[in-house]
Amino acid sequence: MRIALSAGHHNSNGGNPEEITIVGPLTCAVADALAAAGHDVRLITPRAGARQLTNFFGGLQAVAREVVRYAAGGWTADLYLEMHADASPNRGLFFVYPETGADVDTLARDRFGPALVRGLSA
Repeated sequence: MRIALSAGHHNSNGGNPEEITIVGPLTCAVADALAAAGHDVRLITPRAGARQLTNFFGGLQAVAREVVRYAAGGWTADLYLEMHADASPNRGLFFVYPETGADVDTLARDRFGPALVRGLSA
């Protein structure tokens, strides 16, 4: 799969400082694991290829537009995934899938999301 990946709160919209600290390294680790499993992964935040905890210079909508820009350049993502960490204690791990309209990706909802949660939990 081609996976566009970004770290939540690593953009100009900011966010909870604890989440920012957790999500950057988590996103890099997930990118490495996905690539090791044979997926073609592009990091948006932290910046693609940099593997450093830099912010994207733009808001959340601008981050999502990067995925559209990739597609315009010939690399179309099968999945856009943004990592988040709930910095409150005892919250666990979860996958949020926005189901809107008729474009429901059941593979992501029913298989990829739960598998990602199980893998990260393990």
